[in-house]
Amino acid sequence: TVLQIVNEVQRKLALTPTSTTASTNQATLLVDFINDVLDDLTDNGSWVGLRRTATASCISGVAEYGLTLAGSASTVHHVEEVRLSGRTAALDVFNSIQEFRQLNSINTTGTPIRYALVSVDNNGNPTIGLWPKPGGTQEDNAFYVHFYMKPRHYIVTTDDAEVVPFRAGVVVLGVLA
Repeated sequence: TVLQIVNEVQRKLALTPTSTTASTNQATLLVDFINDVLDDLTDNGSWVGLRRTATASCISGVAEYGLTLAGSASTVHHVEEVRLSGRTAALDVFNSIQEFRQLNSINTTGTPIRYALVSVDNNGNPTIGLWPKPGGTQEDNAFYVHFYMKPRHYIVTTDDAEVVPFRAGVVVLGVLA
């Protein structure tokens, strides 16, 4: 947990462990360092413990779909792949948003074979664009977005009992560094 990591770091620094992360200024500072270490870890690799899948249903004639997430997977760090139900291979990603917009202006429908990250919402979650737009036979067909979530930042006292999604030893050593 966050508190256990704070206390282990304090023991390694020959400081007295605390009962909450708000007990001392040092414990509060260590929570900030934990958040910094988690940001660094997230930016340096695709950690299996952060992998999630979101599911959406195709709507005939609709090209863009907002990714709505709930629970601990509240913000997408990066998208790994997009798959359409019933299709063996993952969809190919567009190299540029301009190419996606250009092809969608033709108003082609059918079985999607490519996707684009069109934009992000206020929470930082992507809008996925499919091309061609799903046709009538694709109505209600599921597509899956495999992504890596961004761990949330922990708050002093409130999140003392929360489990960090990385090996504690890695986080402890990162905070010590």
